[in-house]
Amino acid sequence: MPVVPGVCMLRMVKECVSAALATPVRFQSIAGCKFLAVVNPLEHHSLTFVFSLKNAVGLQAIASAGEMTVLKPKATIVAE
Repeated sequence: MPVVPGVCMLRMVKECVSAALATPVRFQSIAGCKFLAVVNPLEHHSLTFVFSLKNAVGLQAIASAGEMTVLKPKATIVAE
């Protein structure tokens, strides 16, 4: 069974945040990251990312595949 690696999902979060802010960002630190489910790309053709920023640097995100939550990172971001 193929699996989307967690580091790839974190990169997708970073790219979505960069696109929404219209500036490249990177993770300065990751305080916590919960990997809640395995993502099989043959079954889950798309992921949904919802995120919020606190003080422009505190990131909380949720990644979902359909109704299933698969990733919940809490991180600090900075501009590249």
